[in-house]
Amino acid sequence: MAKGFAKTRTRLSWPLIAALVVVHVVALYGFARLLIPDITADLERQVNSVFTVTVTTPEEPPVDVQPAVDEGAQGEPGEDA
Repeated sequence: MAKGFAKTRTRLSWPLIAALVVVHVVALYGFARLLIPDITADLERQVNSVFTVTVTTPEEPPVDVQPAVDEGAQGEPGEDA
């Protein structure tokens, strides 16, 4: 005997359920951005501040710079042999 439409149940797959949830979340976010942009901007700033890290590096000590020696210059005159 043939089964009726109401009696044939198949389970939804997990990827389909996950895709539906993602689509709904994105749609709700889009409507919130459209209807209340000030509140969503404030929430975005708060979320970004949680994940933003400011790193400061210590200052390097000043390097004592000596004048460079000209390697091609003539040396001091020596004694004649």
